[in-house]
Amino acid sequence: MPAFHQILLDKVQRVISEHELVAPGSHIVVGVSGGADSVTLLYALHYLQKKLEISLVVGHVNHQLRGAAAEEDARFIQQLSWRLGLPFFSTKADAHGLAKEEGLSIEMAARRARHAFFRSLIIAGMADHVALAHTADDQAETVLLKLARGTGIQGLGGMPYDTEIDGLRIVRPLLDVTHEEAISFLGIHHLKWREDASNRELHFLRNRVRHEVIPLLENRLNPQVREALIRMAELMRAENDWLNEHAVGLLSKCAGDGEGAVLNVQKLNRYPLAMRRRMLLNWLIASGVAANRIDFDLVRRVELMARSIQGTRRLSLGDDKDVLLRYEELSIEPAADASQVASPFRMALGVPGESILLEPGLRIQTNWSYEIIKDKDGRVGDLPASASLSREAIGESRLFVRSWRPGDRIKPLGMKGSKKIQDLLVDEKVPRDRRGSIPLVECRREIVWVPGYQVASGWEVRKGEKALHVQIERC
Repeated sequence: MPAFHQILLDKVQRVISEHELVAPGSHIVVGVSGGADSVTLLYALHYLQKKLEISLVVGHVNHQLRGAAAEEDARFIQQLSWRLGLPFFSTKADAHGLAKEEGLSIEMAARRARHAFFRSLIIAGMADHVALAHTADDQAETVLLKLARGTGIQGLGGMPYDTEIDGLRIVRPLLDVTHEEAISFLGIHHLKWREDASNRELHFLRNRVRHEVIPLLENRLNPQVREALIRMAELMRAENDWLNEHAVGLLSKCAGDGEGAVLNVQKLNRYPLAMRRRMLLNWLIASGVAANRIDFDLVRRVELMARSIQGTRRLSLGDDKDVLLRYEELSIEPAADASQVASPFRMALGVPGESILLEPGLRIQTNWSYEIIKDKDGRVGDLPASASLSREAIGESRLFVRSWRPGDRIKPLGMKGSKKIQDLLVDEKVPRDRRGSIPLVECRREIVWVPGYQVASGWEVRKGEKALHVQIERC
């Protein structure tokens, strides 16, 4: 056996052993796209199958993005599975349709479709968990993407070797193997794979990172930038694990007097900000809040609520759950009626300037400009949102931001008459529990803009006219 063959296999076996990815008797579905990385994973696990005492099945999803080429990928993987004597399962998913329906990127929609398929195989008893072919290169790209978007220690840790997503356990045995090593492995042993032409299409964000950003960093900043990113991810994962363990231990010391997962905010506030945020993150997860609902913005808003320690306040989490502050205690309870979700608010805006409303968690910035700002199509009430209002229409009047009231109306640009804000929210399928927290911009008792929607008729900016740019975001 050539040395390289054994080196790669030893690396895969070491990762599986060190991170306890599979146990003897495990049934694994190997996700295979047909590319070099996934084919390498399949061959490696097939070779190690007896030694690890595991059984394998092959899973493939045709996302219907590449026409005949995708059909050829599926046939190639089916024939490869048969040659290896492994069961083969495949499905087709409309990634474009799912992306449009759910408001996702194509990449995210395709990933969701794959996870749903793998989960169905596990529910049917075909496997216990799924093995995916993410490599060290994928890890470096993931860390860089998360860094660019803004993330904390948890995000900088990149992809874990072993994770669970909505009940689906995913293991990554190739996470210490580079793409170049996978290519060399296949080349040395004359093993075929499929090239996906879409991997070079630069309208996909990850492809731009792979083919433009990282090569630029290697050329201009550090020739070993991939290795540096991977090393940082390893360090961050270790620190994140320690911080999580410490936060879970401290949570028990902050238990309140109420039933269930209740936190005493006076005890919580004794700890540094970073630890408070991590404790609240773990508290939200332990309380059953859906992972896709939890982000930095939510944790920050709960932390701000915990610092107020006065009166009663409520924050909607979606999924029929609210965080409720009753003086010194935080709890998670069933969502209140729509009328109770958010307290009414109204505030005059500084023009130009910045205004902050702590109760609904809003930051509004205004400035004069001769540019017209138009947000891309979005959903009514989604933040951040921006709009430009006519300087002439505003005149010397004051602008206010306030919550919705029954009977509110807006005169949509290009339409005759007015439209009830309530009808607009219903038409746009804005959840009832969010409507009271959506900010409306008012001038001279007229609604001039609803974030995520067009400005009102008569308040639009004409060419060459000075405009007031208004941006609203959560804080």
